[in-house]
Amino acid sequence: KCGVLLLLLVVSFYFVSAERVVLESTYDASFLPSGFSALKEAPKEREISLHFAVKQQNLELLQTLFDSVSDPQSKAYGRYLTWASVESIVSSTESLHIVKKWLRDSGITEFRVAGTGDWIVAHMTVHQAEQLLETSFSLIKTNKDHEIIRALVPYSVPSQIAENLDFVGGVHGFVGLISKAVVAGDHRNQRVSTAITPAVAKQQTFSMNTAGTNANNSMAVAQFLNQYYSPDDLSQFQSENNLVNQAVDKVYGTNDAAKPGVEAELDIEYIMAMGQDIVTWFVSTSGRHDLQEPFLTWIENMEGEPNAPWIHSVSYGDKESSISTSYANRCNTEFQKFGTTGRTIFFASGDDGVGCGSSSCTPNGNPLLEPNWPATSPYVTAVGGIELLNAGGLQGDRISSGGFSNYFAQASWQSDAVSAYLANVTNIPTQDTFNSSGRAVPDIAAFSSNVRIVYKGRDEGVGGTSCASPTAAGLFALLNDVRLQNGMATLGFANPLIYQIATAHSDAFTDVTTGQNTDECCIGFKAATGWDPITG
Repeated sequence: KCGVLLLLLVVSFYFVSAERVVLESTYDASFLPSGFSALKEAPKEREISLHFAVKQQNLELLQTLFDSVSDPQSKAYGRYLTWASVESIVSSTESLHIVKKWLRDSGITEFRVAGTGDWIVAHMTVHQAEQLLETSFSLIKTNKDHEIIRALVPYSVPSQIAENLDFVGGVHGFVGLISKAVVAGDHRNQRVSTAITPAVAKQQTFSMNTAGTNANNSMAVAQFLNQYYSPDDLSQFQSENNLVNQAVDKVYGTNDAAKPGVEAELDIEYIMAMGQDIVTWFVSTSGRHDLQEPFLTWIENMEGEPNAPWIHSVSYGDKESSISTSYANRCNTEFQKFGTTGRTIFFASGDDGVGCGSSSCTPNGNPLLEPNWPATSPYVTAVGGIELLNAGGLQGDRISSGGFSNYFAQASWQSDAVSAYLANVTNIPTQDTFNSSGRAVPDIAAFSSNVRIVYKGRDEGVGGTSCASPTAAGLFALLNDVRLQNGMATLGFANPLIYQIATAHSDAFTDVTTGQNTDECCIGFKAATGWDPITG
């Protein structure tokens, strides 16, 4: 009996006594974005939600499947899987069980399995989280005066748990919480650029008098930071621009129509203007717990939806170095899941131009150029910015973020186009300031200057690649519609197709060959014939 009791005691206290491992160890936990400030210790009784990224299995198989269904040259092109099939491949029942048991043994009882069975979302108090992860949390004010809770010191888990966990979301980092949205009344470049309305955008993209007809087609915009839209503004925008009067088909999450945001208004107005008569979702992660980790919440929610839209537009991005490699790599896997199920994700490339690194313009500053993530993920389509000049012609928008990832290798489907650019274009950043073998962005571009929207009942001019992403997404939704009408699969991950078409049919895209994305003291990349790191 004593032996049995001893064994039970050893098992019960294993997690408490086990050696601990720091997760996201390469991340600078003390980092605070510009405009953010630490106020004080987080109240111990405050409830937070944390997202446990459970280790996955068969990731090489997932990569193989993703590549085969995404490459037009593959016999498996367009033979997509369901979310359930993806879950059966990547979700590890053993790892899930181990992490769940650890949470229960630690007194955490309010949790659920999310996404494709490889996420656990747990609700707990700050005090419980600090004990669980052996860290301390701070109350932080964002640049939009939201209050969030983050640990500004490292966190750790027992070694056995570390073997079954990639990271814990909501402890470090500010993904989806940094406001980089457009600003109403931003009249940047209006002296030189033509006002962009749906009619102008359609004319320039040869999509006049085109609308969707397939009932199975769908598209969505993703919103964070309490960004909402006004149905009245949407209706007014459609009426003023002679568009079909169409309401949003589904609001997933929260929408406070009385408090519209510029970003949300822009996104919903332009994706629906360009992709008329296509089923549209407004996906919002602004609920009670979502501010702790809105980006992962969006991913989990969509993976948990069997009928999640085929096209997703996301106008979020921040410096690649502001996230941990663990977080970025895991998100890459999640983006692969979208593509493997036939879904396309568009990300705005950002508004930082060539992306001067931290303190680049100081004598001892870091000269390395920094692109924006998630646009740098090799599993999404990055959308840069262009402007239509009053004098006629298109030009790359100076603010269009573009360059080369410092995290991810260059994809094979773009290597020829990128090599041609680097071999033939001069007077660009020197190669010691960027990773020429990294994933190159953007892939395509759309209008990002002097774009007209309706906001709070008024006509406003806005700018930024936040305008470009929903515009491109709406256009690609029209392409999906044509495919569905003809009994074909959706586009899924579109980049291999985009680059192959551009190589075989150079006139398939409007090639913007002027413009440069100089940022502060850092010389920018030039637009050129073919692909370039400002217009794609």
